[in-house]
Amino acid sequence: MNDRAPHSFLLPAILVLALSSAIAGCDTPPPAPGPSAEPSPTPEQAPAPKPAAAEPPPATDGPVVVADDGTRFDPPVDTARLPEGAWACDMGGVHYASMAKGDGKCPVCGMGLTQPTAAGGKPAPTGHEGHQGHAH
Repeated sequence: MNDRAPHSFLLPAILVLALSSAIAGCDTPPPAPGPSAEPSPTPEQAPAPKPAAAEPPPATDGPVVVADDGTRFDPPVDTARLPEGAWACDMGGVHYASMAKGDGKCPVCGMGLTQPTAAGGKPAPTGHEGHQGHAH
């Protein structure tokens, strides 16, 4: 009979696996001994980082382009920048506008689209003039 414990093969197996993993993981040769050819630069010697090219800030005035099927604005734009006839979702700033009314709902937040300007810069009629103050 064999007097060895049933788990006595585990230690040699673990050692073989550990050594083979260590040997297989050493693909790069170790660095050569001695001083390196080029010392690392100190912070005073390091080249100064080049400043990033300044990007112009996004335009905050002038008209914006609104696609027939809708345009999202991030950050929101002022209603005065929309082309005449645009349908918009204005929540203190327009985050969505479309040249076509579509179903009349903003695809971003679900609120109703309105036409903020009509000819002459007056608000476009909504069909609710003259009967404010009652529930719908």
